[in-house]
Amino acid sequence: MTSSSVARLNHVVRRAAFAAIARLLVGVVKSLLTKGVGRPSRLLAAIGHDWLGGDALKWALVVGNLAMFRQYHTWLLRGVAAIAVVPADADRQARGGGASRAHMLTACLAAMLGGLGMLVMNVQTRTELALFLLVRSLHAIWCAYSQKMLPPTIATFRYYDVMIMCVTGMQIMYGACFAPEHHEPSYRTFLRMHMTYDPRATAAVAGLHQRQIVPAAIDLCTAKSITLPAHPGDMKAGCAMLHPAHADCNKAFAHFVWRHFTTLSVPLYLPLKVATTVIFTPHRLLSHPWRTVTTMLREAMLSSAFLTLYCAGPYRTVCLFNQLEIRSPAAVSVICGLLAGPATLLEPKARRLELAQFCVMQALRNAWLSNTAPNGLCLPRVNRHWLTGMILAGVASCVLLYEFDRDDTHPSIKSSLHWLMDCDLDRRPPPNASTATADARKTIHRH
Repeated sequence: MTSSSVARLNHVVRRAAFAAIARLLVGVVKSLLTKGVGRPSRLLAAIGHDWLGGDALKWALVVGNLAMFRQYHTWLLRGVAAIAVVPADADRQARGGGASRAHMLTACLAAMLGGLGMLVMNVQTRTELALFLLVRSLHAIWCAYSQKMLPPTIATFRYYDVMIMCVTGMQIMYGACFAPEHHEPSYRTFLRMHMTYDPRATAAVAGLHQRQIVPAAIDLCTAKSITLPAHPGDMKAGCAMLHPAHADCNKAFAHFVWRHFTTLSVPLYLPLKVATTVIFTPHRLLSHPWRTVTTMLREAMLSSAFLTLYCAGPYRTVCLFNQLEIRSPAAVSVICGLLAGPATLLEPKARRLELAQFCVMQALRNAWLSNTAPNGLCLPRVNRHWLTGMILAGVASCVLLYEFDRDDTHPSIKSSLHWLMDCDLDRRPPPNASTATADARKTIHRH
């Protein structure tokens, strides 16, 4: 075994071990948050569950297989060199001196081989990975190619992320109010916690928009001693079910904003900002403590205000439509999205981009499931073949951009793929196709 093969093997093992350890830590933290600290045996049980359940090993296989890209590429180049009819140099000259077809084809196949490891995950995780790769690859292609084709005024517009947050907010709020079963379970729980609505109240208001008194409304009115709507068209009764402690919607809205900011947003973002500052930038905290602390507090307050305002607009919009007796789920969703999106301006540009990409994933999932429901549009359901194609296409497009258009690749994708494939190898800039293929031909001829 050559020294380069040993280096690649060490690189793959390190990445796989890092993925397994990270998955174990995530599982332990989730277990402690849901079940409490308790006895040490509970911590050992959480570790054993993640390890024996195979989650840590699955993630190690996924990351390790992706880290094998260089080795897969080398093997495929050797195979192409052994059976190629057209010399690589002639192919390269025919393409004007760029990368040869053999080099691009083998890189694409090697990326797909690296993505096959994701198929060991369950359907829910594969769906999350497929959506993540789809959104990331579309954004990378937009930055590398599509954006350059537009006029300068449109290409340099800085608020596409806010527009995306408005559009995705429409679909997310529609799902939260009228189709919560089509959201991913953990995200549905997150929405319910931050909207502070009783799920029965949401179902009751959704029923009133359809001129129905659903069983959830009867259960809520019985449990909270609320007067049941006199008839299915009584939209104003929905406000009493949404905030039974306040008769006035404006007072309920003011109470919601203050309580959400102090009890949900600040406790969420302040510890997160403190932890990230201590872990990732301790040198700044030691060299400039006052400036670092004030910056950390300012960012935590701005992020908390963003989350509160993002939830406040939809909260007031639902009550407004109830008071005006307007029955239109589509109109409610549009106004909620338009009011929620601008709150993203409180976040810095990089953070806005991450939020937009995350919301696109959730909106796509909800839109697809809503349209493929029995009462929705007749679109094909997602099966394992669709998920596999999305995963392989996403991995291949990101890797090809990293390999052949590295200067135009988005920095987040570039840094992630560099850590995954090249960080431990101390690799020089990618060789041209003629050199790699010629080396493979020499090796085959020698053997």
